[in-house]
Amino acid sequence: MLISCAALLAALAVGADEMAVRPDGRHTAGALTLDAKGRLRFTPTGAGAPLPPDEVVSVRFPAAPIPENRPCYGVRVTLHDGQHIAGQLLALDDKTLSLRPAWAEKVEVPRAAVAAVTQLPGWRTVAAEDFRDGGKAWTVAGKPSFDAKDGTAMLGEKGQSLTYEPATPLDGGRAGVTFADTEAAGGRWTVEAEFGDGKPRRVVRVTVAGAGDAYEVDSGGLDGTPRRVERTAGPHRLLIQFTPRSLRVTVDDRALWHNLDAGPGAPLRRVRLACAADKGEVRGGVAFGEFFLARAVDEPRRPPGDATQDEVWRGDGDQLFGRVVRSDARGVEIDCGGKRTLAWPAVHGVWLRRDAAPPRTTDGAHARVAVRTCLSAEPDLLDGVVTALDDKSLSLKHALLGDVRLERARLHALRPSLYGRRVEVDNAFHHLGDPEAFAPQLQPPRAEGPALKRTFALDAVPDEARLVLEVAQLKGPNETASRATVYLNGERLDDLNRHVEKAVSEPRRLALPLPKGRLRKGENVLELRLTPSPETRRVEPCGVGGIAVELPR
Repeated sequence: MLISCAALLAALAVGADEMAVRPDGRHTAGALTLDAKGRLRFTPTGAGAPLPPDEVVSVRFPAAPIPENRPCYGVRVTLHDGQHIAGQLLALDDKTLSLRPAWAEKVEVPRAAVAAVTQLPGWRTVAAEDFRDGGKAWTVAGKPSFDAKDGTAMLGEKGQSLTYEPATPLDGGRAGVTFADTEAAGGRWTVEAEFGDGKPRRVVRVTVAGAGDAYEVDSGGLDGTPRRVERTAGPHRLLIQFTPRSLRVTVDDRALWHNLDAGPGAPLRRVRLACAADKGEVRGGVAFGEFFLARAVDEPRRPPGDATQDEVWRGDGDQLFGRVVRSDARGVEIDCGGKRTLAWPAVHGVWLRRDAAPPRTTDGAHARVAVRTCLSAEPDLLDGVVTALDDKSLSLKHALLGDVRLERARLHALRPSLYGRRVEVDNAFHHLGDPEAFAPQLQPPRAEGPALKRTFALDAVPDEARLVLEVAQLKGPNETASRATVYLNGERLDDLNRHVEKAVSEPRRLALPLPKGRLRKGENVLELRLTPSPETRRVEPCGVGGIAVELPR
């Protein structure tokens, strides 16, 4: 029997149980563990035996207070296999991309594995600032102290303030700032958002330090739902998200105040950080750090590009092709017949030409893990082998990032993919077809030929094995098209067309069983051949990549 929505929400609310999603759509409450053999097990609440592995499609984790969120603003880094991570871009050069996600101080990804670096979905950066330059983008009152090393501005006297005014008011968007209370007392430290087309204007004021032990929100006369959140030591992140018809204020993703039916009714004009007198002598202060302002947008459709070159897609719609020399949190430098530098607010994103990452072999409990992040409503997606799991954290051996430790409170979902060995055969993307033909939608646009041959080695013949690969521009079996046939050790195995219902334009993952009788110990030969369509007598192009052999156990 299917669990009701009310029961599911109630189970999630108590925060004690995780939920296994079954193949038939049922949800079962319980707990995910890793056994002594390194296999993921889900045990239903009140049951002694775990569910069989094929009865668990995915596991959803209950919402929980998230530990420290590190960056305030950032980008999304997408890998060629669909993994993606949101974070602050530290550096991109010829070999490596360095990123500061919410769940780690720093991760490094080989450039060859990176497909794109884009603005966060649904948002376009207007400003991304810290105070290393002494607040040049701000109107300064009083004499705040600036720390060029840490990038912070300390407000420690009444009358000190910093005001930021965007060049164009924002009808919908979000403003965020990090702050740390350094034993502030005797004053009132606020973050203010001012909305309006004329005067008077509505001011939403959030008290982040001062009298009392909880954050306070003055909504400027708007009705809404406040929630008590006690102030604590350490760095925090305040976020004000708004449209003309809604307003939401959070600290570290914990709601302070919200109204999803009525908002400020006018665009955002300015953001102000201030210290005012309250009771007694002002002592200590508040250090404000990273600040960002983003505009809410509908995601545009990216135009076709040139797969042989890097691309910077500008905010005005123009595309620049060439070689991306470097990038960081400030902007992007591209050599397109001459070097040009663009700030992130001026671009949609960067797309890098696809280079092949070296093949790897991994063993254990493979899974795709969705990780909550403060930067985006969509969780990060990471693929790897789960090596440890307890009530505090999950450890993931990632092929590119190395050993990654994730607090369990950050986990959103986990989808098991394989318990066993995964042998990567070829991570490049290949264009198969007539070498005389040109297909700009594939990379490279000129075909390598109608066949691709690769080898892989096995220590022994496994009882079960499957071939996984990416295909693109492949037509279904009932369409007039070339046939893409897989051969294993010289014998025909299967037609890939049989596994798609209609034309596949975007890369799609397929899995084909490899019969035990066709495999052999030692070297095995895998070949993919395109044969002409009987109707057109032409070899039509097809893209193939990400080839691997999986050996479940």
